[in-house]
Amino acid sequence: MLYGTISEYCTNASCPQMAAGDCRYLWADKKTTKPVECSAPEYVDNLMGWVESQLNDETVFPIKFDSSYPKKFKEICSTIYKRFFRVYAHIYHAHFKQIQTLGADAHLNTCFKHFMYFVLEFKVRANTHRTAASFPLAWLTLRCPCLA
Repeated sequence: MLYGTISEYCTNASCPQMAAGDCRYLWADKKTTKPVECSAPEYVDNLMGWVESQLNDETVFPIKFDSSYPKKFKEICSTIYKRFFRVYAHIYHAHFKQIQTLGADAHLNTCFKHFMYFVLEFKVRANTHRTAASFPLAWLTLRCPCLA
């Protein structure tokens, strides 16, 4: 992900809420009893730590040949991808001008396009929030007619 490219611009002061346009995203995991509002950098830090713990959990991502995946495997993967999508949405909505200034827009667009190809091909997350999805998906559809 290209979040590191704009991390100096995405601060608790500049992005006090994890948002993409009018959509605000709350953080929830096993440690929180209910979803909580946090800044964009806090959300991304929580996300990276949570995803790392999921990937390292052998009951979720088994490493032994004869092990089976949990019944909620697709749901867990969908949650991971939904949350990564939120980071893309935040970058596009809040930081695209900075991405362009840094000359990283083509790289961001390519990464997002491959992310969406994977999501669409494997139907990882079919019901992403339409409002948050509207800008990046509209952009992607215009530039990639095969997704229209």
